[in-house]
Amino acid sequence: MRDFIKAMLYIINVVSFALVVFFGGTGVFHDILGPDLFEKILAKINIPWNFGLFCKAGYICMIILISTYFIRVKFFEE
Repeated sequence: MRDFIKAMLYIINVVSFALVVFFGGTGVFHDILGPDLFEKILAKINIPWNFGLFCKAGYICMIILISTYFIRVKFFEE
């Protein structure tokens, strides 16, 4: 059971890292393109989110990333 929880925390950590990189990349594109063009591109590819939602999702993924890392280090590293 301990190995299963350790593996699940690792998978969650990796997935949240990938999502943080993705949402961070969208933030860079938002800064480069500007808010109006960024919103038009999102509408063109049928994504109903705005930059505020991308930013909130990125913050949530960052919190998950940091918390799963510290949980893994505290309970499963020798």
